[in-house]
Amino acid sequence: MPRVTLADGRVLLVAGHPVGWRAETGGLKPFSPGRAELAGLAASGVAAAADALEGRFALVLAGPGDRVEVAADEFGQIDLYTQQAGGHTVVATDLSLLPVSKDGAKFDQAALVHALAVFSWRPPKQHTFYQGVKRLAVGDVLTGAGGKATITQRPFTPAPAGEYGPRELDQYSDLFLEALEARGSRHGNVVYLSSGWDSTATLAGLVRIFGARGVRAVIGRMQYSKRAGVINQVEVDRATAVAAYFKVPLDIVEFDYWRSGPEDFDAIKPTLRAHNICGLGALNHWRLAKHVARTTPGQEAVFAGEISDGAHNLGFSQYLSIFHSSLEFREYSDKMAGYLYGPSFAKHFAEGRGQD
Repeated sequence: MPRVTLADGRVLLVAGHPVGWRAETGGLKPFSPGRAELAGLAASGVAAAADALEGRFALVLAGPGDRVEVAADEFGQIDLYTQQAGGHTVVATDLSLLPVSKDGAKFDQAALVHALAVFSWRPPKQHTFYQGVKRLAVGDVLTGAGGKATITQRPFTPAPAGEYGPRELDQYSDLFLEALEARGSRHGNVVYLSSGWDSTATLAGLVRIFGARGVRAVIGRMQYSKRAGVINQVEVDRATAVAAYFKVPLDIVEFDYWRSGPEDFDAIKPTLRAHNICGLGALNHWRLAKHVARTTPGQEAVFAGEISDGAHNLGFSQYLSIFHSSLEFREYSDKMAGYLYGPSFAKHFAEGRGQD
């Protein structure tokens, strides 16, 4: 765990995977725990350091005295769980490390409803499935001092909607490729290829940066019952064509849950419980991860592009968001919901053009 001592004696601990920070020129500097910039970022507090760094990580700033500050990365990619127990505040990145894992707790009914009704299959960001156990929200900082713990919440300031043309598209492309290069590995890169926009774009970007020989892809062939057979053959066929186009190898992993579903679920259950996950999608990724771990030569980077569907795919949730006899209407409903809750629609009202 990187550890940096500041000039005033405070100590900064970095847990997780920071990839770099923004230079004054706008470029991404690779992360190096020994560099003076890291100490300089933390001098203004843990929140400033978390905003300046990029990646998935947690920061702990200890000192002076018994004061300690804890925060996650700018986007809350890593969870920080908190629980009051025995007069103390316990903070962890894993529920199995908290007292609730041994003592138990009543279920948070609102969190259960959310997990059952919303496609992510998880509680809201500040909740867990258990009463009295919380998660830090995006931008929150937990401060402990004098035997007390307080959470400082950052006010939400929505970004204004703007016009995005060819120039902004080029800027986004540069940032996307920069992010892939910072997180990729010269020893090899693996893409969970669903054949959708996100994972295909990730594959294309990695091939551009590292070459086809530095990239491979995997996809699962899903069978939830013997009667239903393979339920995602269309995706498998498309992924096969995508991999052939980019000249990268594609491994097809069999998800024959009708043979070993209960055994697989029992094996992954501790991980699901420790991280507030109740969706079976995690089981698919667990199978893919097992295959990658078994076949990797070592030090490969793994990319799961389809998880970012909410950023690019306008919320299409594979027909699961509403129950309607027409699959076409379900898809239309998903796309329309993405538009109605997006910046373009809001901008119409802000400019007085809501009736257009």
